[in-house]
Amino acid sequence: MFFRTLTLVTALVLISSCKLKPPVEGEDNPVDNDTHFALQFNGTTDHIVIENIPKSIGVNSTTTAWVYKTEEATYQQWIVGMGARQSMVVQSDGRVALTNYLAKGRANSNLDPGYWCSVADTEQIALNTWVHYAGVLETDGVNTTMKLYRNGNLVNEQTFPYAVNGNPGCDGFIGGVHTGYKGPECNFTSPQRFVGQLDELSMWERSLTQAEILDVMQRKLNCDDEGLIGYWPFEEGIGSLSIDRSKYHNHAYLVYGSSWVKL
Repeated sequence: MFFRTLTLVTALVLISSCKLKPPVEGEDNPVDNDTHFALQFNGTTDHIVIENIPKSIGVNSTTTAWVYKTEEATYQQWIVGMGARQSMVVQSDGRVALTNYLAKGRANSNLDPGYWCSVADTEQIALNTWVHYAGVLETDGVNTTMKLYRNGNLVNEQTFPYAVNGNPGCDGFIGGVHTGYKGPECNFTSPQRFVGQLDELSMWERSLTQAEILDVMQRKLNCDDEGLIGYWPFEEGIGSLSIDRSKYHNHAYLVYGSSWVKL
């Protein structure tokens, strides 16, 4: 039984062995209780910007999220990621994909200034159903392997003859991107806003194994989990702040919209 099912049956309290950094004065304080929440995105204006994403993300790394799609995709929709680096999207054909802009240190110098690489699910994402996705990136400095897992099962894997140098300083985005932003590697011309709900987002500065991904699906994370650099369980339910439960404390401000939804 996957964690998404468990949360609807068993009340789990947010667990953390690390002391949380308090939110900025004047912000609504999050509430930890036995009620579970996710974030709803409307596909037009809603999106979240996360500042100070560690530069290590995008090298050997993993991104995970629970995704609940409520409408068929007619354009590419952003789930989570940073700038032109490791990102998870719903393609216009309805398939979830892991994408990455492999540019620096590439083996094939004929591709200039860079090359978009992606691995997509073999099936469209089911509507009105919680689905867990994990995107894994592994590089040895010459070649890069990208893997996509759905509900803990590997659905696509491909190795590209290019390397990657990590996040060039872009902020993180959830549920859509912020256009006109921070230079060419962080900028997008279309907002790519997501329609549906997102929950339990995490970012790691290492490549998780399949067994570890299955474990992540079935529990709340701890801020001292090895390699965890971002974790937003979206359990606040009120206010305009989502606490990052990793040790980096990159709290997400809902200043561009999105709303809490009770599970």
